[in-house]
Amino acid sequence: KSTGCGDEVLYYLAYEYEQSKDLVKAREIYYELVNDWKTSKYRPNAYLAFGELYFQEAQSDPSVWAAAEAAYDQVISAPPPENKVYGYALYKLGYVYWNQGEYEKSIDAFKKIIDYGTKFSQLPNASQLATSARRDLIPVYALWGDPKKAYNFMKPLSGDVGGENDKTFKMMDELGVSYLDTGHYDEGIALYGELMSRDKGSKWCEYHGHIAEATLAKKGGDKDAIVKVISKQFAVHKEFTAGGASAEAK
Repeated sequence: KSTGCGDEVLYYLAYEYEQSKDLVKAREIYYELVNDWKTSKYRPNAYLAFGELYFQEAQSDPSVWAAAEAAYDQVISAPPPENKVYGYALYKLGYVYWNQGEYEKSIDAFKKIIDYGTKFSQLPNASQLATSARRDLIPVYALWGDPKKAYNFMKPLSGDVGGENDKTFKMMDELGVSYLDTGHYDEGIALYGELMSRDKGSKWCEYHGHIAEATLAKKGGDKDAIVKVISKQFAVHKEFTAGGASAEAK
């Protein structure tokens, strides 16, 4: 079928069933839409509805993640800007991969969302999706990425232009916090060491504070290591307070 407005009627009928929590009936009608109306502009929306329903089910039944992934894949098979739900479906795919432990695929989906938000910033919610993707890739990177490669990875994704680094350093700092919060102390120490070498600004002393924090958590019984890192903290503090940072930062 390709004529008339039956596809629109089916889409909104299925949507009403979904809103009233009759998910069985909603699925039946969404299926009729995607099966019988091959060229309908509502097909991406119908597949998105499938994806959302499966995504909810997968929270309690992980075997359903594959069905959610397949549905979202169908959504993004139609390109933007005509497909207005492309960005959201790609964003949800990032979460599907994350929940399945496919961290590299999750990172890749979030990277594509950032590119999408830049290229199609005129589309509704595109820029907001990119902002959310920058936030969400940080805990995924903490599970997968190399802390010593974080700067080069995040620089082109952060939104910094030219010689700017503020947004990149902020993302790296958030990554460091994620490392410490999840007990990845070696990675946190490496990350903050990298930040100290790159960012001599107002948070330089604080970065070493995180290194000290991670060392204390990791080496609770190693008095020599603890004395060493705390002594280094005093030295960093002395150097910082003698430098040109603002009074507030000091």
